[in-house]
Amino acid sequence: MAHTPFSPPPAARMPYAGMRRGASLAELLAVMASLGVVLSVAAGLVHTAMRLQSTSRQDLERDRTAMRLARQFRHDVRQAEAVTTVSVVTGDDDGVTSPETLVEFSLTAKMNVRYQASLQQLTRQATANGRTTREDYFFASPMQWNVTPTDRCIVLNGRALTRNPARGHPLRPLDVEIVAVTTGAQIKETKSPPSNRATKRAP
Repeated sequence: MAHTPFSPPPAARMPYAGMRRGASLAELLAVMASLGVVLSVAAGLVHTAMRLQSTSRQDLERDRTAMRLARQFRHDVRQAEAVTTVSVVTGDDDGVTSPETLVEFSLTAKMNVRYQASLQQLTRQATANGRTTREDYFFASPMQWNVTPTDRCIVLNGRALTRNPARGHPLRPLDVEIVAVTTGAQIKETKSPPSNRATKRAP
């Protein structure tokens, strides 16, 4: 092809033609290995962030449950005319997991309130005019509950039994102590029936 004044010379058309080359297999493997490391680190960070978010959400839910329980328990104690506490500790080493009655309140002549506890749940049962309603307070970790009466106070204690959570579930231990002041209610302390607990201990 003849060179004209309007067309560049062949050397000027492709100045980098002689510098082109492909990537070697070693370079491709190095790039793929680097990408694999970056993706693994990113996946680990995402998994850790999701686990921490789930744990924080569970901690927040437990705190809300404890606050809701404290508000309702103090209200029942203030409105009670008579209080009957049961000297029983739930969640001890004998493996008792069925609900145990902790305290009973007589709010009026026709309304009674009972608190029952198991390892991971505390239930409020209110009976009025022959109708019974219940409200559950669920705790993700096993708890040990007991009620202690004083001069004018009723103390509800909940202690977390799991102090060293399993790996992957780093829930912080939650201890609950609710102090409620009575308004002159009669306080009576009873003992848990030994036959009832002996039956539960039997294999």
